[in-house]
Amino acid sequence: MKTKRLLAICGNIMLGAALLIVMYLLLDFFVLNPALPGSCPLIGKRPLLYLAIGLSVFSLILSFFEQRKPGI
Repeated sequence: MKTKRLLAICGNIMLGAALLIVMYLLLDFFVLNPALPGSCPLIGKRPLLYLAIGLSVFSLILSFFEQRKPGI
């Protein structure tokens, strides 16, 4: 019982961290450092993008093991 609750909390924290990283990347790409036309803004931030994708996928996997609420 406590293990499934812990998994749910970890999954929510990972999803929140992924969302924060993506919000930072979007802010960086479009507001702080607009790239010149024809250049790729992902080259320097690719590890952060992969980290955000990995955290969100891992959060999705953990959501399959969460305790379901009755009636849903």
